[in-house]
Amino acid sequence: MTRLRLGLELHTTQTPLEWLPLILVLILIAAVISAIVKCCQTYAEEIQACVFCILDCFAAIFRCIMAIYLAIKWCLQRTWYPIKQACCYCCQCCDEFYHPYKKKVPYTHVPHFNYGT
Repeated sequence: MTRLRLGLELHTTQTPLEWLPLILVLILIAAVISAIVKCCQTYAEEIQACVFCILDCFAAIFRCIMAIYLAIKWCLQRTWYPIKQACCYCCQCCDEFYHPYKKKVPYTHVPHFNYGT
């Protein structure tokens, strides 16, 4: 093993025994998963009623969250538009005050064409 002056390692070599804990953990995880699957297959009918109850609870929670989301969205749609319009009107008034040439006024003394008079 080589080290720099700062104490940092340049490279290390790992022995096969250092991988042993990782392999044991992976084997243990696979064994637990297979045991859970076997229990679910054995007691499928008993577990099914419980699973449906849990799914019903999740569905109720999801419906509640969606109702809250839609209510907030509806309120924001109805309240934000008048505020936005007031801000736009204020900006337009300020712009017309500082730049009078942008004001939209009807032209006077402009010849026009009338039909039938």
